[in-house]
Amino acid sequence: MMQMQASLIGKDSLIASLQAQLEQLRLNAPGIDSRIRLTARLEQMEQQQRALRQQIADLHLSAARAADAGVPQAAEAAPAPAAMAATDAPAALCLQQRAVLCVGGRSGNVATYRTLIEGEGARFSHHDGGLEDNASRLDASLAAADLVICQTGCISHSAYWRVKDHCKRHGKRCVFIDNPSISSLARGLQLHDEDCKR
Repeated sequence: MMQMQASLIGKDSLIASLQAQLEQLRLNAPGIDSRIRLTARLEQMEQQQRALRQQIADLHLSAARAADAGVPQAAEAAPAPAAMAATDAPAALCLQQRAVLCVGGRSGNVATYRTLIEGEGARFSHHDGGLEDNASRLDASLAAADLVICQTGCISHSAYWRVKDHCKRHGKRCVFIDNPSISSLARGLQLHDEDCKR
Protein backbone atom coordinates (compact mmCIF):
# COMPACT_ATOMS: atom_id res chain seq x y z
CA MET A 1 0.00 0.00 0.00
CA MET A 2 2.85 2.39 0.86
CA GLN A 3 4.49 1.71 -2.50
CA MET A 4 1.21 2.37 -4.27
CA GLN A 5 0.70 5.62 -2.36
CA ALA A 6 4.24 6.73 -3.23
CA SER A 7 3.57 5.85 -6.87
CA LEU A 8 0.32 7.86 -6.81
CA ILE A 9 2.10 10.89 -5.32
CA GLY A 10 4.76 10.64 -8.03
CA LYS A 11 2.13 10.46 -10.77
CA ASP A 12 0.22 13.42 -9.29
CA SER A 13 3.47 15.42 -9.29
CA LEU A 14 4.09 14.49 -12.92
CA ILE A 15 0.56 15.56 -13.90
CA ALA A 16 1.04 18.90 -12.10
CA SER A 17 4.39 19.37 -13.85
CA LEU A 18 2.86 18.57 -17.25
CA GLN A 19 0.00 21.00 -16.60
CA ALA A 20 2.51 23.73 -15.65
CA GLN A 21 4.49 23.03 -18.84
CA LEU A 22 1.27 23.17 -20.83
CA GLU A 23 0.39 26.58 -19.36
CA GLN A 24 3.89 27.87 -20.13
CA LEU A 25 3.63 26.63 -23.72
CA ARG A 26 0.26 28.32 -24.13
CA LEU A 27 1.71 31.64 -22.94
CA ASN A 28 4.72 31.42 -25.29
CA ALA A 29 2.95 30.89 -28.63
CA PRO A 30 3.69 34.06 -30.64
CA GLY A 31 3.71 32.74 -34.24
CA ILE A 32 1.94 30.19 -36.38
CA ASP A 33 4.96 27.84 -36.62
CA SER A 34 5.26 27.69 -32.87
CA ARG A 35 1.48 27.18 -32.58
CA ILE A 36 1.69 24.12 -34.82
CA ARG A 37 4.52 22.69 -32.72
CA LEU A 38 2.65 23.54 -29.53
CA THR A 39 -0.52 21.86 -30.77
CA ALA A 40 1.38 18.64 -31.40
CA ARG A 41 3.07 18.89 -27.98
CA LEU A 42 -0.26 19.64 -26.32
CA GLU A 43 -1.87 16.55 -27.86
CA GLN A 44 1.07 14.44 -26.70
CA MET A 45 0.85 15.82 -23.16
CA GLU A 46 -2.92 15.31 -23.00
CA GLN A 47 -2.46 11.69 -24.06
CA GLN A 48 0.15 11.26 -21.31
CA GLN A 49 -2.19 12.90 -18.82
CA ARG A 50 -5.10 10.60 -19.81
CA ALA A 51 -2.84 7.57 -19.49
CA LEU A 52 -1.62 8.73 -16.08
CA ARG A 53 -5.17 9.38 -14.88
CA GLN A 54 -6.16 5.88 -15.96
CA GLN A 55 -3.13 4.44 -14.12
CA ILE A 56 -4.07 6.41 -11.00
CA ALA A 57 -7.66 5.16 -11.16
CA ASP A 58 -6.41 1.59 -11.60
CA LEU A 59 -4.07 1.99 -8.62
CA HIS A 60 -6.86 3.47 -6.48
CA LEU A 61 -9.12 0.59 -7.43
CA SER A 62 -6.42 -2.01 -6.71
CA ALA A 63 -5.63 -0.38 -3.37
CA ALA A 64 -9.31 -0.30 -2.41
CA ARG A 65 -9.78 -3.94 -3.37
CA ALA A 66 -6.67 -4.92 -1.41
CA ALA A 67 -7.86 -2.96 1.62
CA ASP A 68 -11.35 -4.50 1.43
CA ALA A 69 -9.95 -8.01 1.02
CA GLY A 70 -7.33 -7.48 3.74
CA VAL A 71 -4.62 -9.06 1.60
CA PRO A 72 -1.23 -7.66 0.58
CA GLN A 73 -0.98 -6.03 -2.83
CA ALA A 74 1.54 -8.63 -4.05
CA ALA A 75 -0.95 -11.43 -3.48
CA GLU A 76 -3.60 -9.60 -5.48
CA ALA A 77 -1.23 -9.02 -8.39
CA ALA A 78 -1.21 -12.73 -9.27
CA PRO A 79 -4.73 -14.13 -8.85
CA ALA A 80 -5.61 -17.66 -9.83
CA PRO A 81 -6.79 -17.98 -13.45
CA ALA A 82 -10.37 -18.79 -12.41
CA ALA A 83 -10.51 -15.78 -10.09
CA MET A 84 -9.07 -13.56 -12.79
CA ALA A 85 -11.76 -14.59 -15.23
CA ALA A 86 -14.47 -13.81 -12.66
CA THR A 87 -13.17 -10.41 -11.54
CA ASP A 88 -11.86 -9.06 -14.83
CA ALA A 89 -15.13 -9.41 -16.76
CA PRO A 90 -15.49 -5.87 -18.15
CA ALA A 91 -18.60 -3.92 -17.28
CA ALA A 92 -17.95 -1.98 -20.48
CA LEU A 93 -20.10 -4.43 -22.44
CA CYS A 94 -23.23 -3.20 -20.64
CA LEU A 95 -22.09 0.37 -19.95
CA GLN A 96 -20.72 1.27 -23.38
CA GLN A 97 -22.07 4.71 -24.36
CA ARG A 98 -24.54 4.67 -21.42
CA ALA A 99 -25.14 7.65 -19.16
CA VAL A 100 -24.29 6.80 -15.55
CA LEU A 101 -25.42 9.18 -12.80
CA CYS A 102 -23.64 8.90 -9.47
CA VAL A 103 -25.71 10.43 -6.66
CA GLY A 104 -23.84 11.19 -3.45
CA GLY A 105 -20.35 10.05 -2.51
CA ARG A 106 -17.36 11.89 -1.13
CA SER A 107 -16.59 15.10 -3.02
CA GLY A 108 -12.87 14.26 -2.98
CA ASN A 109 -13.55 10.99 -4.82
CA VAL A 110 -15.66 12.42 -7.67
CA ALA A 111 -12.70 12.63 -10.07
CA THR A 112 -11.88 8.97 -9.39
CA TYR A 113 -15.55 7.99 -9.80
CA ARG A 114 -15.47 9.77 -13.18
CA THR A 115 -12.27 8.00 -14.27
CA LEU A 116 -13.60 4.61 -13.19
CA ILE A 117 -16.95 5.00 -14.97
CA GLU A 118 -15.54 6.62 -18.12
CA GLY A 119 -12.92 3.86 -18.19
CA GLU A 120 -15.82 1.44 -18.71
CA GLY A 121 -16.94 3.37 -21.81
CA ALA A 122 -19.84 5.20 -20.13
CA ARG A 123 -20.68 8.90 -19.81
CA PHE A 124 -20.40 10.14 -16.21
CA SER A 125 -22.49 12.70 -14.37
CA HIS A 126 -22.66 13.47 -10.66
CA HIS A 127 -25.09 15.03 -8.20
CA ASP A 128 -24.13 15.34 -4.55
CA GLY A 129 -27.60 14.34 -3.35
CA GLY A 130 -28.86 17.72 -2.25
CA LEU A 131 -26.01 18.62 0.10
CA GLU A 132 -24.77 21.54 -2.03
CA ASP A 133 -26.14 20.92 -5.53
CA ASN A 134 -29.60 22.26 -6.27
CA ALA A 135 -32.13 19.52 -5.49
CA SER A 136 -34.28 20.49 -8.50
CA ARG A 137 -31.32 19.67 -10.77
CA LEU A 138 -31.52 16.08 -9.53
CA ASP A 139 -34.71 15.40 -11.52
CA ALA A 140 -33.09 16.48 -14.80
CA SER A 141 -29.99 14.39 -14.03
CA LEU A 142 -32.14 11.35 -13.24
CA ALA A 143 -34.11 11.75 -16.48
CA ALA A 144 -30.90 11.81 -18.54
CA ALA A 145 -29.34 8.73 -16.87
CA ASP A 146 -29.44 5.14 -18.10
CA LEU A 147 -28.06 3.81 -14.81
CA VAL A 148 -28.17 5.45 -11.37
CA ILE A 149 -25.68 4.65 -8.64
CA CYS A 150 -27.01 5.98 -5.33
CA GLN A 151 -24.53 6.22 -2.47
CA THR A 152 -27.08 6.23 0.33
CA GLY A 153 -24.76 7.21 3.16
CA CYS A 154 -23.91 10.58 1.61
CA ILE A 155 -27.22 12.06 0.45
CA SER A 156 -30.21 13.76 2.04
CA HIS A 157 -33.34 11.73 2.88
CA SER A 158 -35.29 13.77 0.36
CA ALA A 159 -32.80 12.96 -2.43
CA TYR A 160 -32.84 9.27 -1.51
CA TRP A 161 -36.63 9.07 -1.86
CA ARG A 162 -36.59 11.10 -5.07
CA VAL A 163 -34.03 8.74 -6.61
CA LYS A 164 -35.92 5.63 -5.47
CA ASP A 165 -39.29 6.96 -6.66
CA HIS A 166 -37.99 8.15 -10.04
CA CYS A 167 -36.22 4.86 -10.80
CA LYS A 168 -39.26 2.83 -9.77
CA ARG A 169 -41.71 4.92 -11.83
CA HIS A 170 -39.52 4.88 -14.95
CA GLY A 171 -38.20 1.33 -14.65
CA LYS A 172 -34.67 2.66 -14.48
CA ARG A 173 -31.86 0.51 -13.07
CA CYS A 174 -30.57 1.85 -9.75
CA VAL A 175 -27.76 0.37 -7.66
CA PHE A 176 -27.81 1.41 -3.99
CA ILE A 177 -24.43 1.53 -2.21
CA ASP A 178 -24.04 2.07 1.54
CA ASN A 179 -20.32 2.87 1.57
CA PRO A 180 -19.01 5.82 -0.52
CA SER A 181 -15.66 4.13 -1.22
CA ILE A 182 -14.22 3.63 -4.69
CA SER A 183 -14.20 -0.15 -4.22
CA SER A 184 -17.93 -0.08 -3.37
CA LEU A 185 -18.59 1.86 -6.56
CA ALA A 186 -16.58 -0.72 -8.53
CA ARG A 187 -18.62 -3.51 -6.93
CA GLY A 188 -21.82 -1.65 -7.83
CA LEU A 189 -20.73 -1.49 -11.46
CA GLN A 190 -19.85 -5.20 -11.38
CA LEU A 191 -23.27 -5.96 -9.86
CA HIS A 192 -24.93 -4.03 -12.69
CA ASP A 193 -22.81 -5.91 -15.23
CA GLU A 194 -23.81 -9.29 -13.78
CA ASP A 195 -27.51 -8.33 -13.88
CA CYS A 196 -27.08 -7.01 -17.41
CA LYS A 197 -25.65 -10.31 -18.65
CA ARG A 198 -28.52 -12.39 -17.27
